[in-house]
Amino acid sequence: MSEDANQQIAPIPLDVPAGEAMSRLEAIIRTMPRSRIISAQDHYLHVEFRSWLLQFVDDVEFLIDEPTATIHFRASARTGYSDLGINRRRLEEIRQRYKGGAK
Repeated sequence: MSEDANQQIAPIPLDVPAGEAMSRLEAIIRTMPRSRIISAQDHYLHVEFRSWLLQFVDDVEFLIDEPTATIHFRASARTGYSDLGINRRRLEEIRQRYKGGAK
């Protein structure tokens, strides 16, 4: 978790078995523009998102932590200092779609 409070987002509560949660996350990601799943394992998902115009790459990772019943996630821009809040908005969208059961 980031030490900067402005960059923190609470984890997603794990409300279904890990396999179902991972399937739900993958389904959400596949509907998002310019996304590419790099690695999908039982409890870990690594995704790349590319910006439309300049093709900047953001890495997003999800980790399902069954003992604490949470899905931890983080996003990082590969270049630059500021992404103008794009990663935060993207993660909040994923969180809302996950909580709503969107696939």
